[in-house]
Amino acid sequence: MGDERGHPGPASRKSVPGLPRRLAATAGALSVRKELCTWDGCSHVSARSPRTRPRASGHPEEARAAAISKPTPTPAERSQRTAGVTLLLPNPNCLQVLRVLSKLVRSEPRPRGMAAPSRAATARPCVPGAPACQRRPSTGCCGRMRKGAADGVCVFKCSLNGDTECCCVGKESVLISLGYHSALLKFESHAEFSAFSNTLKRCRREEKEYSVFSQRTEEASAAQYFQFYGCLSQQQNMMQDFVRTATYHRAILQNHTDFRDKVVLDVGCGSGILSFFAVQAGARRVYAVEASSVAQYAEMLVKSNHLSDKIIVLPGKIEEISLPEAVDVIISEPMGYMLFNERMLESYLHSKKWLKANGMMFPTFGDIHLAPFSDEQLYMEHHSRANFWYQQCFYGVNLSSLRGAAVDEYFRQPIVDTFDIRILMARTVKYTVNFMDAEEADLHRVEIPFVFQMAQSGLIHGLAFWFDMAFVGSLVTVWLSTAPTEPLTHWYQVRCLLQTPLFAKEGETLSGRVLFVANKRQSYDIQIVALVNQTGFRSGNTLDLKNPFFRFA
Repeated sequence: MGDERGHPGPASRKSVPGLPRRLAATAGALSVRKELCTWDGCSHVSARSPRTRPRASGHPEEARAAAISKPTPTPAERSQRTAGVTLLLPNPNCLQVLRVLSKLVRSEPRPRGMAAPSRAATARPCVPGAPACQRRPSTGCCGRMRKGAADGVCVFKCSLNGDTECCCVGKESVLISLGYHSALLKFESHAEFSAFSNTLKRCRREEKEYSVFSQRTEEASAAQYFQFYGCLSQQQNMMQDFVRTATYHRAILQNHTDFRDKVVLDVGCGSGILSFFAVQAGARRVYAVEASSVAQYAEMLVKSNHLSDKIIVLPGKIEEISLPEAVDVIISEPMGYMLFNERMLESYLHSKKWLKANGMMFPTFGDIHLAPFSDEQLYMEHHSRANFWYQQCFYGVNLSSLRGAAVDEYFRQPIVDTFDIRILMARTVKYTVNFMDAEEADLHRVEIPFVFQMAQSGLIHGLAFWFDMAFVGSLVTVWLSTAPTEPLTHWYQVRCLLQTPLFAKEGETLSGRVLFVANKRQSYDIQIVALVNQTGFRSGNTLDLKNPFFRFA
């Protein structure tokens, strides 16, 4: 029984065989008779026939059921970023719902100029529980469909832009205003709801424009950074670092009580290896957040290891995504050269907004160590690199006027390599960052004062740096060290040369400071000032951590 317009009444909708209760409710909501738009080049067609219409089931009403097109958009409307919203039936056997929808469509009068309904297209649903969708450059809409999933049938499609009004209803629903009408989208789980919310935010660019990450990072630097970590070769380089991978595995597995039946957040998951460790330790659910394109490979690993019910890959930046729930433990590998490079530590600290009270962080705190060193060979090597510019007849051109600038540039480069600990001239000074207490702003400007009691006489050519990380669990505390006395890691050690060496005798003191100033290139400018207290001689240097010299090759 229907209304005066011929719409099926509640009894008619309830009697549709095979129609899930949730979709019946959706079908009822669709009786708002909203004309919905489609996008050019964005019909989600089955992979079995990507350029053809889906095979009709034989029912004439089913063939006519579809998403409805709205009038041709103006150029201003086309310029707006849009996000696709598609509701899908779980499989083609549930086509009965289309009979209801087709009646609604046919009986609704269309405004003048409104395009006729297009034919329904069979589609693969987006990945449930993980926003695996990516915007197509041409349309800005949801383009990647779930691979290997059962075919579904599109019953509802609309476009969203920055002017669309929408809000959350409860924990698993979104209410969208479409002109004079509204649509209530109900999701099966928090994960699907979170996936939709994250995709919508990226498409509308509301979070991107105002996120902490975008404010502190140049767009070109971010693009280069995520392209680099999107390569499997780089992921392999990190995974093959035995000290790194084995230490994380030991820290998580030996503190299994901290992970058993807990919700875990993996920040910058990369290949997802730490997420797998968390599941091995008994985690109930892991949210693996990754902003680079390697997220798609992490999703493939999760599926091939049959852990889709445990690990949910969320593509996006931790500063911009939303989680459906708070977490008990945060795991990450946020360290760069000299600990601070790449500014990933700030993202790690930012993720604490999702951490429950009394939650845990792995790693828990980090120590950066520094000590003066003497290395005449290294110092002369750096000077000799600039000798190329000392040539007075390079194919008839005098280059010598640039030698001074070349020396300054080379000395601005921190040197990434390893060394014999015997070149160190004093005991180290340690600076600790406690991730449980620190805030993001604390890492914008890091000042490390030092006073060294010289253990031997000689020329001081610079300062050497390395770091240790502590994983403080309920059962054991595990350490990851990059010290020159420990097995080598892919972080090596870093040395910063002084512009002019300083001579100091045994027993004298060398004092000064190292200042790290964050920049928008996801790195730091380093300022070093050093003074031999007994003689008054001082030296220093300014270095660019974004542009190190890799000497280990």
